[in-house]
Amino acid sequence: MTSAMAPTYPAGALSRAAQPFLPSHDSELPLRPWEVTAPRLQRAFRDRTIQRRMNLVHGLAECAYWVLPNARGVDVAPRGVATVTAWALDEAGFRRLEVAHSVSNEASCRVAIKSGFVLEGTLRSARLQRDGRHDTHLHARVRGDA
Repeated sequence: MTSAMAPTYPAGALSRAAQPFLPSHDSELPLRPWEVTAPRLQRAFRDRTIQRRMNLVHGLAECAYWVLPNARGVDVAPRGVATVTAWALDEAGFRRLEVAHSVSNEASCRVAIKSGFVLEGTLRSARLQRDGRHDTHLHARVRGDA
C-alpha cells in the first residue's frame, strides 16, 4: 500500500548524511560516529533483544541505550540520551522519540525521566524477553518539549 503522506524523511536521506560528532551539554561526554568495525557494536546490532524501530514517514524513532558496568552511576546514559535527543529533534528533524523499557527496569526508567522523556503509560505484556513477557513503560519526547 502506498502512503498518501509525504515522508518526514525521503528514502536514503539519513544514510547520505554524515554521522554527527555531538558533545554533551557539559562537553564532557563526546558522542562520536559509529565505528562499523567495532566488535561490540556489531554484536549489539545482532542481539535481537535490543529493539530498533524507526518510522521515517511519521518522523518517529525509538531510543535504546546500554552502558557498560564500569561506566554506570555517573549519568553517562542520561547525558548521552539528552544529547542525541536534542540532535534528533532540533537538527535531524525527527518529530517524536520514544523510550520503551520493562516496568521492572527501574534504572532505564530513571534514564528516560532524567533525559526529559515523559512517561505516557504502560503497555501490558508488550515485550517478550528471555524470562517471558513484560509490561512496558512508554516514554516520549516530541519536538517542542522543554
